[in-house]
Amino acid sequence: MVNSGSDAPIVKLLNVTYDYQARRGIDGVSLSINKGEFVILIGRTGSGKTTLFRIMSLELYPDSGEVMLSELKSSQLKRKKLPLWRRQLGIVFQGLQLISNRSVLDNIRLAALCERRLPGSAKARSLRALGQVGMAHRLHDKASQLSTGEQQRVAIARAIVNEPFVLLADEPVSNLDGETSSDVIDILRKINSAGTAVVVATHQPELFAKCNPREIRLDSGKMVEV
Repeated sequence: MVNSGSDAPIVKLLNVTYDYQARRGIDGVSLSINKGEFVILIGRTGSGKTTLFRIMSLELYPDSGEVMLSELKSSQLKRKKLPLWRRQLGIVFQGLQLISNRSVLDNIRLAALCERRLPGSAKARSLRALGQVGMAHRLHDKASQLSTGEQQRVAIARAIVNEPFVLLADEPVSNLDGETSSDVIDILRKINSAGTAVVVATHQPELFAKCNPREIRLDSGKMVEV
């Protein structure tokens, strides 16, 4: 991985704009996320939270502006370097996107195999990640056999198995009951305490108060409050 440095922001957006065919998705957003920060993106459905995540991961390229991740710049990134960019991010999708007919361990190990420069085998790193989220006891079960909360834990393990600088979590507790939500938030807080920056998109900011987050509000693609 690229050395993020201790002083420079890990992620930086400079006047980023992105347009869908019928509307503006992101409108001139500039922000920085530093090492070890816990940030929540808040706003109504359609405000631009998920679009901003997709831009950070370069699933979408900005129509204008610049996205920087560590020492990489979106405007200068060659296609062959895109996997390097994405390996520095851990992403928990709102739809989780687990492979339902594969085991919990396989779901994590497939992600671990994408990063071969870290010490330890893909299996060993997968087991460690599952231990971090309290799911090591279900490693041989298929993803389809898990509850929604358990699937969320596995999705977080998959996102952290390659030791990313930044973890992006899109509505990670939106479909969970109160106790399960609290457990998942505690996992995210522990990951953050270990040094990984965590960015959560949520419409339930009150649930994350114990994480002492920095709040960024989006409205119609604009950053209206920090």
